[in-house]
Amino acid sequence: MLLLILKIILYDMKKALLVIGERKISKGRSLDPSCNAFIKHINGCADKGFEIFVVNYKDVFANKLPRIKNSHLTIMLFFPFQYWNKNIEVYNRDSRVYGDKKFGPKFEQYFQKLDKIIMKKYIGKKIEYVNPPKVSILDRDKEASKIFFKKHNIPTPRRYDVKSLKDIKQLIERGVSLYIKPRFGSMGKGISFLSNGLLMTNFFYQKGKVVSHPYDYHWRLYEITKESDRNKFLKILISRGFVFEETIDPPIHKGRKSDFRVYCIYGEIS
Repeated sequence: MLLLILKIILYDMKKALLVIGERKISKGRSLDPSCNAFIKHINGCADKGFEIFVVNYKDVFANKLPRIKNSHLTIMLFFPFQYWNKNIEVYNRDSRVYGDKKFGPKFEQYFQKLDKIIMKKYIGKKIEYVNPPKVSILDRDKEASKIFFKKHNIPTPRRYDVKSLKDIKQLIERGVSLYIKPRFGSMGKGISFLSNGLLMTNFFYQKGKVVSHPYDYHWRLYEITKESDRNKFLKILISRGFVFEETIDPPIHKGRKSDFRVYCIYGEIS
């Protein structure tokens, strides 16, 4: 996928490419393997007449963006891991849980500020983003994404306006099963499944508190069996602005449940 994006960029861009991401940091550790893999590929294009620049996000906010001579600039944004890990996905400052409504505003403000800095620095240039800041914001917000999809006639699972345990009980009595998702998040983290008499989640639930895993992988589902615990758990998710959606039956391929990830690059499905 990275190679496909690179080919499209190099075909369409006008001599200058600015990559903003998290490069290798201290002791050789890589925060973002995708970003570094992409940089490795574009380095091989430097001798073909393209202006290529790579900076960290901290360079942007420190006003250390490179001077670019060309009048056309294509910008590729990767995920701001350092900012996210330091300012958003943190659990020792308050009672937030992964992906709750506190995650969104800071992420939005970060990319809005980034966009203003870039536009001011390169005023007068024709700037084209591969993935614009406003799209990066939209991508992390499931609620805003659903509104966008609906506006463009793209079908999505039905969302239920759940405000209380009573609302959930009424849905379950009607035979509805639910996926409960954090509004702001990715990678399947913080997902719960609710059906009649069954609640599965990949959060920890301990002593009346929802506890988030301190790492990205191995969020495994387990069942919350006690009704009193289920009710307390669901109340917390409701209060944190989680999204309640109807379940859909996944396609079965060779006897296994599957899903499909579709990438849209420059308005084209790839």
